[in-house]
Amino acid sequence: MEIKEFKLDNARIRLDIEVPGDRIDAEYARVLKELQKKAEIKGFRVGKAPIDLVEKKYSDYVLGETSENIVRSAYVETIEQKGYTPVSQPVFDFEKVEKGKPFSFKIEFDIPPTIELGQYKGSHVEQKVVKVTDEDVEAEIETMREKMATITKKEGDTIKVQKGDQVTLKMKRIDDKSKEEIDAAAFTSHNLIVGKSKESWAIDDDIIGMEKDEEKEIKVKYPKDYEVEDLKGQKVTYLVKVEEIFEFKLPELNDDFAKSVGEYNSVDDLKNRIRENLETYVKSQTLNETKNKILEMIVENSKFDIPQSLIQKEMYAIFRRLQSRFGNVGNDINEFASIFGINPEELSKSIMDEADKNIKNAMALSKIAELENLKVSEEQFQKFVKSVAERNTVSEEEVVKTVEEKGNKEEIEGDLILDSAYDFIYEHADIKMSKPITFQEYVNGKK
Repeated sequence: MEIKEFKLDNARIRLDIEVPGDRIDAEYARVLKELQKKAEIKGFRVGKAPIDLVEKKYSDYVLGETSENIVRSAYVETIEQKGYTPVSQPVFDFEKVEKGKPFSFKIEFDIPPTIELGQYKGSHVEQKVVKVTDEDVEAEIETMREKMATITKKEGDTIKVQKGDQVTLKMKRIDDKSKEEIDAAAFTSHNLIVGKSKESWAIDDDIIGMEKDEEKEIKVKYPKDYEVEDLKGQKVTYLVKVEEIFEFKLPELNDDFAKSVGEYNSVDDLKNRIRENLETYVKSQTLNETKNKILEMIVENSKFDIPQSLIQKEMYAIFRRLQSRFGNVGNDINEFASIFGINPEELSKSIMDEADKNIKNAMALSKIAELENLKVSEEQFQKFVKSVAERNTVSEEEVVKTVEEKGNKEEIEGDLILDSAYDFIYEHADIKMSKPITFQEYVNGKK
C-alpha cells in the first residue's frame, strides 16, 4: 500500500493512498463469498446459487462494498502506522474499485492543534493604578441615595425646570435635516437629573427655566473622544421638548440611611466599606486587565495551527451560552439574529473571533504550564472548593462530594493549571505602573 501525506492548512491532513490490485481482488472475493451465503437467485435455495451467477447479479453491490471496506481498513491501518490522532470525522473521496487494478483514493481529517509558542517571559506592559478618592466614595453614596429618592410629579400652570429636578425630555437632531425631514423625524425620549452631569456637552444648564411642553433648540459641541463614533467632535443642534418635570428628593445622608441600605452601623462605616469595595474591585480589574494584555502579546507572538472543526465546536458552545442568557430562543445563529434584529453575518463573525481567541489563549497557557511543569497543589484545589462553597452557600464537603459524583476533578484541575499559568505570565512580566487615575476616570475609560 502506497501512502502520500499532505499537510493542509488549519491542522488538516490529506492522505493519497493506493492499494495494489491483489488486495482488491482478495477483498472482492471475500465480499462475494459472504454474499453467496445469503443471496437469493431464482431456481436455487438461499445460499446455494453458483458464485458466478451471484457475481453477475450483484456485481455493482460487491464492487461498492469492496471499495468501502478497503477505504475503511486502509484508513485505520494508516492512522495506526503514522500515529495520527484525528479530531474530526474523516472525509473520503473515492470511486468504485475495478478487479485486478490498483485502487486510489483520498482521505482528509483534522488533527489536534499545534502551537509554536513565542516569548512568554519578560513582557513589557503598563498596569493602571487607580486611586479611590473621597469624591469617588461620595459618588457611590449619591447613586445609592438616588435609588431611594422620592419622585413626585410637579403640577401647575407655570412649572419650570430647576436644578435637581428629574425631567423627561423628547429630543431630535435638526442641524443635518431639511424642514420636511425634521417634521417627519421622530423624537426620542430621555430622562435626566438636572445638574447631575458635569460633562461639558451636557444640556442640563440649557433646560433650566424651561416650562412643561416648551420646545427649544439647543446646540451641543461634542469632544473628539466622545464615546459615540458618529458624534465625535461634532457641533449638533437638537430640538428639545420638556414632557414632564418631577421633584427629585434625596433621602438625608445620616446613620439611619446607612443602616437602611445594608449592614452598616453609621455613615462613616458605610463610607469605609464602600472605599474598601471600590479598592478591591479596581485591584482585581486592573490585575486581570494586565494579565490579559500580557496573554494577548504572547498569543500575537505565537504561531497556531487550529482545525476548523475545533473552532466550530467552540463557536457552538459560545452560541449555546448566548442562547441560554436570552431564554434559549432561536434554533440557529440566523434565527437568533433575526429575533433580535442583529446582522447574522456580523454575529457569526463575532462568535468566531471569540472562539478563535478562546482556543489560542487556552493553548498558550497550556503550553506554558507544560514547559514550566506547573502542577495543581492540594492547597490550590481546596481553595477552589472553598470558593465554590461560599458562592453557593453550601458546605465544602458537599462540593467535594459533587465533584466525586460527577468525576470531573481532572477537568477542574486542568482549569486550575491554566489559572496557574495565567499567574505565571504576570509574575514573570516587566510591569510598569501608570500614573494614578481616579475611580471615575477609570470607569469612564479616561487616561
